[in-house]
Amino acid sequence: MNQVYLRGMGDAVYRAAHFGHSHKSVDADDFDVSVSTAELKTLRTGLDPRYDDMRQAPYLGGFTTLYDMTPDGHPIVGPIQDMAGFWCDCGWSGNGFAPAPAGGRSLAQMILGRVPDIDLAYFQWPRRDDVIRRPSTDWILR
Repeated sequence: MNQVYLRGMGDAVYRAAHFGHSHKSVDADDFDVSVSTAELKTLRTGLDPRYDDMRQAPYLGGFTTLYDMTPDGHPIVGPIQDMAGFWCDCGWSGNGFAPAPAGGRSLAQMILGRVPDIDLAYFQWPRRDDVIRRPSTDWILR
């Protein structure tokens, strides 16, 4: 319900985080990365009922960050129409780490004019008509 998750950092420290979403545009160069009092309260509300020891745990600080996310939940990979020489590989929403080696190799092959190992046409921009929105992006949008 609170979209809170924990990650262990050694034997005695946990990093807590909250998935949030906003349709509001922000300037990435001027984005406030601090954790607000309201955000801290949301994290505590999500953690305290689950872990007795967390009620006594000190808060050591935190940060927020921006996620690059396309409206349909798919990355944009490939050349951009009407912009000669401009190629994109963005919008992975944090899911690009695992496919990065294969996707990067295939994108490099495309840039060099070769047939890629993996067909990345599904991720081209503008989108093809057969590309549908991810079935569920609720885990990101809350």
